[in-house]
Amino acid sequence: MKGVFELTEKEYNLSQKEVIWLIDDVSTTGTTLLECAKLLKKKYPFLQIYGVVVSGN
Repeated sequence: MKGVFELTEKEYNLSQKEVIWLIDDVSTTGTTLLECAKLLKKKYPFLQIYGVVVSGN
């Protein structure tokens, strides 16, 4: 999944945010949340990022 996600032109301005939650419906390895968090941290290094999974394997 590495390199699959990208921030688009319609990205949100997160410069005024401190915390962001990523929500995934199912997680087997956690790769989706991890890759999304890495991408966000690269652009917004000040963010505290947390993940929530509704269902797991």
